[in-house]
Amino acid sequence: MKDQIKIVDWAGNVLFEGHYKNKKVDKILDANRCDCSDEGADEECSECNGTGYSGDFEVYWSDDQDERNVYAFINY
Repeated sequence: MKDQIKIVDWAGNVLFEGHYKNKKVDKILDANRCDCSDEGADEECSECNGTGYSGDFEVYWSDDQDERNVYAFINY
């Protein structure tokens, strides 16, 4: 169960559930990658909310006790 993530859209639909290194994760995230070239770095862009992505979805660790920053793992 370690390193398993869940990507959930605004309506509660699970878009992906599995290991964060799965190639399907990149497909989902690439479709929602934030481009803040006019405002500076993606991390500082209001459109990206500090995640590097736009769109109405959240990424969580499947283990809700895992306190690591999930975005740091999926972005690298």
